[in-house]
Amino acid sequence: MTTDQGDDSMAHPAEQHAPAGREAAKTLIQPLLIGLTVLILFLWIVGTAMHRPEPKDLPFGLVGPPQAVAQMEAQLDEKAPDALDITAYPDVETARAAVEDLEVYGAFAPGPQESTLIIASGAGPSPKNFVTQAFGGVAQQQGSQLTVDDVAPLPSGDPLANVAFFALLSATLASLVFQVVFYFRARGAGLGAWLGLSAAFSLLAGLTGAGLCDWAFNAYPGEFWPVTGMIALYTFTAVSIVAAFQVIGIPGIPLAVLMLVPFGVANSGGAVDRYFLGEPYHSFAEFVPSNAVVAGIRSVAYLDGAAVGVPLAVLTCWSLACVTVVALGRMLKGRKGGAGGPVPAPRQPAASTAPAD
Repeated sequence: MTTDQGDDSMAHPAEQHAPAGREAAKTLIQPLLIGLTVLILFLWIVGTAMHRPEPKDLPFGLVGPPQAVAQMEAQLDEKAPDALDITAYPDVETARAAVEDLEVYGAFAPGPQESTLIIASGAGPSPKNFVTQAFGGVAQQQGSQLTVDDVAPLPSGDPLANVAFFALLSATLASLVFQVVFYFRARGAGLGAWLGLSAAFSLLAGLTGAGLCDWAFNAYPGEFWPVTGMIALYTFTAVSIVAAFQVIGIPGIPLAVLMLVPFGVANSGGAVDRYFLGEPYHSFAEFVPSNAVVAGIRSVAYLDGAAVGVPLAVLTCWSLACVTVVALGRMLKGRKGGAGGPVPAPRQPAASTAPAD
């Protein structure tokens, strides 16, 4: 006699549905956690850098005899401790030359009837707005009329000096997309092919970005080629950064996004100048690629290339370092996949299907 024991799958339906339910819950929760994590990281990094912009050691010039300069410096430091890094100049012409060379972000020459404030709007909105407001009050207290001398005025197409920041964001997103697509579609290409394609893309990005900034926005009239060079150099740097993170595989992609987007925006100086960032960003923002490209574009577009050496050096060093990481990563993977990799088992001959005699 046979006993019908039934189907086990019908006997315990709850036990089978439980794992499926847990897997479905995990699938639904993952995008929520990832999205919230991105929100928290972006808001935390950008917010801690820019939520309360205050100047710290902003290079600024005072015109006058040493005793008068020292007295005014003490008064300013009492009102805003460590806000300004004061340099004394003997006359207005020397101070104006220092502002034009971006040795200082402004200079103030007091006078009994008329005071002069020298600024460089092309260096960014944060320094200009701060010194204009601060020394407008100083002149008013002294009973003199303030005359503002802008040595780097902005064109009508870029009244807030923000187009450099837009160029940064556009080049950053384009670089991320380019390198991620290359990783999944052509990662088997050699190092030379990657370098050549990346350089070609960077040049095209520079030409396109500068063309839009110049012809569409009228932001950089007469400075097309210098701006093209800055955008192209940054684009190649950003592509190299993503490629360097991709050495560790797919997990490197979100790390590269974190590096270039929230961290890059926070340190860029596009919305808030690096001298106005909170700590620790204030200490190292000058050496971040995003800050270098914004400062570099403003320099070549509005300041005749003043102080452009540091941005160029920063972008070049980042590019060389990241290309070196990519080359070393490919070399190590090649060795691991060669002599050090597993040897495939020999293929067995197919069994004969002929009947035995």
